[in-house]
Amino acid sequence: MGGTDEWTLYVDLNKKLAGFFDNDSTVVVPMTDFKSLESNPPQNLYIFEGKDTGGGDDEKLAIYFNATKMTGTLILALGTDDERSLEAENGCVADDDIDLEN
Repeated sequence: MGGTDEWTLYVDLNKKLAGFFDNDSTVVVPMTDFKSLESNPPQNLYIFEGKDTGGGDDEKLAIYFNATKMTGTLILALGTDDERSLEAENGCVADDDIDLEN
């Protein structure tokens, strides 16, 4: 994700958790919503939100995962004037070895 920084998003739908790794730590947030988007074919969008433990005081982040298109979006500083959105550059790949803990 991003430009020269290498960040990683993890999604564990079984545990309803998503994680964001930013070179030194992983922030794990719970699933807060699920949407079935009206399109052809219908798309499944999973939304994860929580405290960004790597950010400032009370800063939140969100991870949007579109399981149909296998794409991910990270939103930092959620709900603030500094909010910014980053798209996964090369889409997402399935990996059964992900084991997130909240």
